[in-house]
Amino acid sequence: MNLKKQRADALADAQAIAERARADGRDLTDDEAAQIDQKVAEVQELDKKLAKAAEDTARLARFAADDEDVAGAASRLIFGRKSAGRHAAEALMSAATGPMGRKVMPTSVPQTIPLREDALPIPREGRPVTVFDLLPALVSETPGWYFRQQVGRTFNAGIVGTGEVKPDSEITFRNIENRLAVFAHIAGPIPEHTLRDSVALGEFLQSELIYGLRLAVEDEVFTGDGTDIIGEDESSVVGKHFSGLLNTSGVLDQPFTSDAVTTIAAGANRLEATGFTVSGIAVHPDDWLTMTTTRNASGGFDLGGAVDAAARTVWGHQIVVSGGVPSGTAVALSDGCAAIRIGREGLEVRAITINDDPARNQVRLRGEGRFALDVYRPAGINVLHLTDAAG
Repeated sequence: MNLKKQRADALADAQAIAERARADGRDLTDDEAAQIDQKVAEVQELDKKLAKAAEDTARLARFAADDEDVAGAASRLIFGRKSAGRHAAEALMSAATGPMGRKVMPTSVPQTIPLREDALPIPREGRPVTVFDLLPALVSETPGWYFRQQVGRTFNAGIVGTGEVKPDSEITFRNIENRLAVFAHIAGPIPEHTLRDSVALGEFLQSELIYGLRLAVEDEVFTGDGTDIIGEDESSVVGKHFSGLLNTSGVLDQPFTSDAVTTIAAGANRLEATGFTVSGIAVHPDDWLTMTTTRNASGGFDLGGAVDAAARTVWGHQIVVSGGVPSGTAVALSDGCAAIRIGREGLEVRAITINDDPARNQVRLRGEGRFALDVYRPAGINVLHLTDAAG
C-alpha cells in the first residue's frame, strides 16, 4: 500500500469515528477521542514521509538539470541560494496543510483538530509579491542549530611565477546559534454552528490568520532587534526576536543619492560591483507609490525607462512591496545572503476550545507556525536610504 493510500485510509477512519458520534448527537467518548488522536498522528507521520519523498525527487531532478556534481550542489546549500531550494512562499504553500477535513469540529473532549487543509495565499507563478518570494526556505528538522556567517573577504589572487608562493586570500566566518520562534494568534470565540453552516467563513478566517502570521514574520525579518522575550512572571526568557536585516552587523548602508530611483541604482550597483547578484529590493508601499506617481515639470508621470510599474521593477531589479520595511528605507537582497527557516510542521490553523467554550458551544481558531532567519552573507544586503534625512 503506498503512502497516499495509507494517509487516505487513516483520514477516512478518523472522520468515520467523528461522524458516528455526530449522527448519535453526542460528544466523542474518551476512547473515540484517543482513536482520532492516533489516526491524526498516523496522518502527520505519513505527511512527513510524503514531504521527504517529494523533496528527494525534486533534489534529484534539480541536480540532473543543473548537471553539477554533488559537491558543487552542497556548496550552494550552505548559503541558501535560490537554486538550492524553494522560495519561502512556495515552501509554505505546500506546508500549510492539516491532516483532517474541514467538517470535523472539536467537542468537549480536550483536543485540537485542524479546521481544513489549505495553502498560504501567495501565488506560485508571476512576479514576486512579498519578501517570501525572494528568500529561500529551509525546512528545519530541529528547533535549534548553528550556521556559518561570512564576516569578511579579502582577495589577493594574481599571477604567480613558477616556484613562487601563492598569495593568501582571507575569507572569514563565524558560527551563529539560532532557534525557531513560535508565531501565533487566536480568533474567536465563534459559535460552532456558524462555522458548520458557512464553509466560506471558515476559509476566510483561516486565510486571514495565515496572512497575519506572514505580516508578523515579515516585520521580524526586517526590523527584529534580537532582544529576549520575557515571560509573564518577568523572571524568565521565553523567546527571542529575530536579528532582522536592518539590525544585522555587517550589512551595507547606502546613503541617499539625488532621489529614490537613483539611490536604488547606486545600491544595486554597489552589490553587483563586489560580485553579488541582486535578487530583489524590498520597498515600503508608500515609497513605491511615490516612485510610480512622481510627475515631471510637464505634468507627465516621471517614469522614464527606470521604473516599470506593471512589472514592478526599477532599473530591471524586482521590487517587492512590504510593510515590514520602514518608510523611507529599502533593502536590496542578493542571492545567497539569507534564508527563512520554517518548522517542519509548516503552518497550522486549528479549531480549539478553552475555558468554558464547550459549554457555550463555541470555538476559537488558532494560527501558528515556527520561523527563524539565517543571515549568511551580510555584505550581500544593502540598506538604502530613499529620502534625504538632512533635507
